[in-house]
Amino acid sequence: MKKLFFLFIPVFLLTGCATVMLDTRPLDKPVSMTSKVDDMEYTVVKHFKRDVSSYWLLGLFPISQPDLSKVFIEEIDGHDGTVNVRFRETWTVKDLIIYLVSMGVVEPASYTVEGDVIKFKK
Repeated sequence: MKKLFFLFIPVFLLTGCATVMLDTRPLDKPVSMTSKVDDMEYTVVKHFKRDVSSYWLLGLFPISQPDLSKVFIEEIDGHDGTVNVRFRETWTVKDLIIYLVSMGVVEPASYTVEGDVIKFKK
């Protein structure tokens, strides 16, 4: 029992928690997680769904973070903004392979970003 206990100590010490910064501040268009945008009327132009990834060293130190501004700029492209934005963390086969090959040193995190692109009514 003691051997088993000592095997799990490194696992608990190397397990980290992290905060991912999902930042869209550089945008000059509204990005809303609700369906309201300053009580303005709009029409939904299209729905989008994109996958982005981040990578962490030992689950504590960010190696790379997703560039959400780029995602929203590409999706909005000539329209007025987005509404009903949702973020969901997923675990993909690619994430599992990276995690296993690196023996847990690199911890990937994949996110699905989706929402509706809108055009304001004049």
